[in-house]
Parts: sequence; structure tokens; C-alpha cells
Amino acid sequence: MNEMSSEMDEIFKPTFRPYCASRDICRADCTCFNTPNCTVLQMEDSVRNHIVCFLNEIRDIQSRGQPSPAGIPILQYDHYLEQISVCWASLCTVDHSDCFIHPKFNETSQSVGQMVLKKEKAPIFLWNEMLVKWLGGVGILNVEIMTSLPEGEKGEEMYNYAQLLSDRIQFIGCAWALFNNTIIYVCTFGPRGPSQGDYICRIGVPCSKCPTGYECDFKKPFTNLCKPMTAKKTKKTKTKTSPEDKPVKILPHSRDTKNSSDRETTEESGDKKFLSAIAMAITIILIAVVVVLVGGFIAFYIWFV
Repeated sequence: MNEMSSEMDEIFKPTFRPYCASRDICRADCTCFNTPNCTVLQMEDSVRNHIVCFLNEIRDIQSRGQPSPAGIPILQYDHYLEQISVCWASLCTVDHSDCFIHPKFNETSQSVGQMVLKKEKAPIFLWNEMLVKWLGGVGILNVEIMTSLPEGEKGEEMYNYAQLLSDRIQFIGCAWALFNNTIIYVCTFGPRGPSQGDYICRIGVPCSKCPTGYECDFKKPFTNLCKPMTAKKTKKTKTKTSPEDKPVKILPHSRDTKNSSDRETTEESGDKKFLSAIAMAITIILIAVVVVLVGGFIAFYIWFV
């Protein structure tokens, strides 16, 4: 029985390592132990796309609201974050955890919720109901709340909402599970969203504080969200990144071709310098000839006179 349980737990563990913070308190969170009667449900691409599009639409609306956020980035779906969500969903708990880490982020955060399954619905509609519930965690945002997530019970009530609309997060990955007749929803974010006392969004001129490597292009869809810059524009900004942060790119030319191109450029530069020197020499000779002719003319004129 223990062997079977161990095999089941392995199914829900992320494929990358490490995925858990080193704090002692995190050991229990990161076991990915499958609670009895907790069934992890399959995620479909249509659901993933709906989650991202729905939240980006809400974030885009919020970016035009008051008080004005200074730069909310567009959300992108991440399958590593989904693996973390699967691990947590396998517990069928309604608590959230900040113990998980990602290959690109040292910290993550989560939104977790539950809803009783009253009747059969398509997965998109079930997810939509939970997203709306999460976003209903707060009525009207004001500067005080935007700049500091409240402490205590009020902050806990707004926690899920704060994660979804935070300008800190850039990626999302979700999972869900069925426990008896209750659905458990989990979305994990990277980098992590706000904790109590942290700002939800920075206030200022829209698009003035986009994350590094992001900018607003004011094009549909999501005209007011910060979007990843193209490789060409990113190069112009000379943003310093670590080797781990650099995306893998298929270059149009191999290294040998590049070296060959460099040599051709060097040779071409040398040819230009050589031609320039010849032109300069010819110019000097012509000037000398003119000086000699003019000098001779003047001498002949004086002698003749």
C-alpha cells in the first residue's frame, strides 16, 4: 500500500528540480502527497487559453482605471507553474503556499479556491465561475489598498484578487481537483504576487513602469498592458541579464558564418582605407603639380619682365 502511495505521489511532483524552497516549514507543502478521494482533473488547452485571455482582459481594464497603475504586464501561461499547481491541487486543500520555486523565479504565489459542483458544466464555465469569484474579493480599489495589501482578515479576503491584478506577476499556471463533490482550483504565479503589506500595483503614469524587457505598444488586444519587447528593441536597451534569463534563440547564421562575415567586413574596411590612401596621395600630387606650374609661371613672368 505504501509503495502504491509513493508511486502516485511521484505522478504529481514537478519534473524539474528544485521546485521547493529550502525552509524547513516547506517540506510538508512540497511532498505532493495525493489525499485520498482527491482526483486531479485534466487541464485542456481551451481552458488554459480562456484563463489567460480572461485575466488579461480584466488587467487591461484595470490599467485604465483610477487610481492609475503605472505598468501592468500581460500574463503568459507557463507549464512549469502548472506542474506546481498540480502538486498543490493533489492535496485538495483550500490554503495557499509560498514554498514553491520555479527555474526562473525564486518565489511564487498562489490563488486557491473551492466551489461545490452542483451540476455538470463545461470546464471553461466552471473555471470562469471561480475566476469571477476570485475577482469579487474587493469592491472599489483605492490608493491605500493599491499601495499596501491590508493586514489580517481583510488582507486574506483580498489575497486572491491581489494576486490576479498585481503588476508583479508575469506568468500563470493552473490546475484543479475534485474532492467528493467539491472542485479545488489552484493557480500559481511567477514572479510572486503581493503579500500583506506589499503594494498590489504601483501608481503613476500608465505604462511608465513596465518591467524590464516590457513596453506598451498600445495595440489590440490589451492595448494598455506591458508586453514583451521584440529581440531587436531589447538589444537597444542593453538590459543586463544572466545567462539563465536569456531565451534560447535559433540564429539565422552559424558561428562560422558569423566569423566569415566578420572577416569580410574587416577586409572590406581595409580596402576602403587603401583606396582612401590612394585618393589622398593623388590629391597631394595634383596639388604639388599645380604649385610647381604656378611657381614656374611666376618665375618665367619675372624673368621675362
